[in-house]
Amino acid sequence: MEAIKDILQTKLHRRGVDIGSLDFSEIEKIGGMMMKQTASLKQGVDRETAKKITLAIRDSKLKVQAQINDDKVTVTSKSIDTLQECIAFVKSQNFTLPLQFENMRS
Repeated sequence: MEAIKDILQTKLHRRGVDIGSLDFSEIEKIGGMMMKQTASLKQGVDRETAKKITLAIRDSKLKVQAQINDDKVTVTSKSIDTLQECIAFVKSQNFTLPLQFENMRS
């Protein structure tokens, strides 16, 4: 089972998917020597983690506004430099899930 899990993780890593986004269930025996284990991909940010992220951003005293939109955390500011500081701050924190950043302003 560990060998199959390792193959799956290397294939996903080659495709650019962060391995931390996988959620493995318990190994189930289904008869004889056969076993089954399901893996699901985490999409978006759950409510508790989003609240932790917004609270950390507010506590950082940066001049940005953070809000939760569905499964995303949106951060707005007048200055692009401040947004980049915010991205660097969030990357330095450990929120136990892989985060992606996208810049909506051009």
